[in-house]
Amino acid sequence: MKEQHLTEEQLQEYASGVDITAAANAHLSHCEHCTGLVAEYRLLFADLKNTPPPGLGFDVAALVIPVLPVAAEQGTDRPNHYLLPVIVTIALLIPAIAFRTYFFNILTTIPVSFIYPLLIIPVLFILFRILQLYRMYLRKIEALNIL
Repeated sequence: MKEQHLTEEQLQEYASGVDITAAANAHLSHCEHCTGLVAEYRLLFADLKNTPPPGLGFDVAALVIPVLPVAAEQGTDRPNHYLLPVIVTIALLIPAIAFRTYFFNILTTIPVSFIYPLLIIPVLFILFRILQLYRMYLRKIEALNIL
């Protein structure tokens, strides 16, 4: 009958000092192959403990930070009007709700050819804003790629 050697995991556990089963211990007492592997693992573990941690040898932050562009202060010269669309919408909705029957009658009498241009203007405005944000994004990415 052929003898079964210990697994790599069992050999590594024994080499690192973890208790193993009695059968594995008995196998190690007479198997030269497994005993040799345990000795190799012990050497490997000792070398790993003595190996210094990896390092670059220089300070990356000290090299990168002076090269980064200085960010301009935001909000000092131009105020942000984020609430303006909300205020305008509320200001337009109040009369529209109060006089909804009159507005409904006006809208039903207007030909469709006049309503489409009124819908196209906000769509074009939104597309313009998206394009503007995309261009600003590209400028920022280009500034990062220069570094």
